[in-house]
Amino acid sequence: MVFLNWVENLPDRKFGKIQTQLLFILLFMLKLFGKKIIWTMHNKVSHSKTNIGLKTKIFKRLLQKADCIFTHSKEGIVYGKNIYDNAKIMYFPHPVSSAEFTVNSETVIKYDILIWGMMTPYKGVLEFVEYMQKKSIYNFKILIAGKFISENYFNSVKAFASDNITIINEFVEKNELLEYVSASKIILFTYDNSSVLSSGVLADSITFNAHIVGPNTGSFTDLAAEGIVHTYNSFDNLFPILTKLKEESYSSDNKISYLKSITWSSYGQFINDKLF
Repeated sequence: MVFLNWVENLPDRKFGKIQTQLLFILLFMLKLFGKKIIWTMHNKVSHSKTNIGLKTKIFKRLLQKADCIFTHSKEGIVYGKNIYDNAKIMYFPHPVSSAEFTVNSETVIKYDILIWGMMTPYKGVLEFVEYMQKKSIYNFKILIAGKFISENYFNSVKAFASDNITIINEFVEKNELLEYVSASKIILFTYDNSSVLSSGVLADSITFNAHIVGPNTGSFTDLAAEGIVHTYNSFDNLFPILTKLKEESYSSDNKISYLKSITWSSYGQFINDKLF
């Protein structure tokens, strides 16, 4: 068996066009010699729009050739089958590293909203702060913490920094993240829903003791159905949700059993059951 992850991003790598052609040859040879191709479909399409034609070609080829496709969002099944009806797609929520909650109860709340993780354009942070300025929304204390993908993108977001918006442009270590989460009421995701199906940052965040809010797409929609997160359809209806949650205390009672069912060991057993 060959397991493939994020292989649709090959065109952006060094000698990407050559690597892409080698991938197509590899897929042909694997099928020829009876090997199983297992692909994890993480997103609807690559977050980066460069070489989008080649990436789309890889995506479609994998839907056709993979013997088994795993996705961490129910939307992934619908999305994939709309492109290739015979695609063999199975769903399992994005696994979590621990079924226990991580919280520092001694930390004083300093922020209403925390946005964390690698800062790239598809995560919509720039559009979020632009919207706040446009609508003159100043009643939230916000911390944006994570390494920005480029200096230009950092400067674009930094232009909106204020007494209410703090920006930390560096990789967040685990102990620092725990402090930031414990000092915040809400963890917010402002992702562009055109490409996202699932999120490792979201999987990490649901083990934290905080409200979680994200766009009504992919795994966010799945987790909302479980009562784990809150979703919004546009920035216009996001802020009433944030205002409400800002005043509410957080309870993790409904998460414990769910988290225990989606650990990495549970996912490993799921894969084993499906493939053997």
